[in-house]
Formats: sequence, structure tokens, C-alpha cells
Amino acid sequence: MDSEAPASLRFYNLLGQIDAHRRKIAVALIALAVVLLAVSVLKWRKQEAENAANRDLLMLTAAVTSGGLPPGSGQLLAVANKHPHTLAAERARFLAAGALFTEGKYAEAQKQFDDIQREKSESPFAGQAALGVAACLEAQGKTTEATAKYQDIVSNYAQDPVAPPARLALARLYEMQDKPEQALKAYELLARPGAQDVWAGEAAQRREQLLAKFPNLARPVSPVLTSNAFPSPKFTPTPAPQ
Repeated sequence: MDSEAPASLRFYNLLGQIDAHRRKIAVALIALAVVLLAVSVLKWRKQEAENAANRDLLMLTAAVTSGGLPPGSGQLLAVANKHPHTLAAERARFLAAGALFTEGKYAEAQKQFDDIQREKSESPFAGQAALGVAACLEAQGKTTEATAKYQDIVSNYAQDPVAPPARLALARLYEMQDKPEQALKAYELLARPGAQDVWAGEAAQRREQLLAKFPNLARPVSPVLTSNAFPSPKFTPTPAPQ
């Protein structure tokens, strides 16, 4: 009996350990279920918030598609403030900045564009916001700052669709600053062979106008090889046999 007692004690201890582990596993599973439920609720709420923001923004912009007037900057900013931390709010804020520019409120529009670019550097609107800042600076007559901003866009957003209009605007400012050589380089980069977009067409037209104004900037055309460049050897007829 004495030899059996320790064995049974070990058996019951083993059962206790298994039971204890089961409780720990059960607690861990319950905790995991609570976390997953919380994540699901947060995702659902985020999606609901995004849907609500999209609905409000769509109600404002629907008038444009039906031939009505576009929403004002105040209406768009109200949607952005009502639904913060949503993609629809970013769109509304960007549209509001554009509306401010259209309304002639260039300083306010610049602030909105600048906030989008600074706070949402990874936003799909970042490049467009940078272009908006440059346009606002130019509209306010701040030519030096606008030139620097356009140069920054060309350097940092080279693969972005905003690069061609920024380069075109930069060339235009170069002309205004009496820098035709730099303007010509910008136009030629846009109107490169094979380019078919609208920016290339406008750049080609402006390039021709610039060359008409400054004909000395035209590169000399390589001379075409004529027949006199390499004279043909003289033909001597072979005398007929006697």
C-alpha cells in the first residue's frame, strides 16, 4: 500500500496540473475572443463612419453632376470636421481647398493645401496638395516662393501625375523672370519625342513661341550630307577590243 500511495498521489497531481492548464487555456481563449470581438466592432464602426462621411460628401457633390452649382468651401469643411479620420474627410478638405482657391481666398486655400501635405504625407492627395500650395503662392504674386515650390514638386514627385503641370508652370515662371534658357529646357523635357499627353502638346506650342521670340536659342541643325560631300569616282570607259 505504501508503494501505491505515492503513485496515486502523482496521478492526482497530474490531473490537477492538467485541470490548471485547462483553466489557463480557457482564460486565454476567452481573452482572445474578447480582443477579436473588440477589433471587429472597431472595424465595423470605422466602416460605418466612412459610409456616413461618403454619404454626406456625395449629397454635396451630387448637385454638380446634375448641372447645379458646386458646393462652397464652408459646406465641404463642415463635412471634413464632422467626419474626422476618414478618407472622405480628406477628400472633402481637398475639395474645400480647391473651392477656396476658386473663391479667390488664396491664403486660406494655401493653408488647407499645406495642412493636407504636412499632416497626410502618405495621402493620395499629397502631391496634388503640393501643387495647390504652389498655385496659391503664384496667385498671391509670390513668384520666388512659387518657383521654389514647383521645383520641389518636380524633384520629389517626379513619377506623380502632378509633375508635368508643375514643370509647365515652372517654365512659365522662368519666362516671367527673363530666364528663357531654363524655360526652354523645361519645355523640351515635356515635349520629348513620343510624349502624347496634353502637357506635351502645350509645351511644344510654348517652345515654338519662345524660339520665335528668342531665335538665338535654337540649336543649329546638323548639315545634311549631300551628293557633293562624297564625290563619286570618275568613270573611265574601257576601250573596245581592236
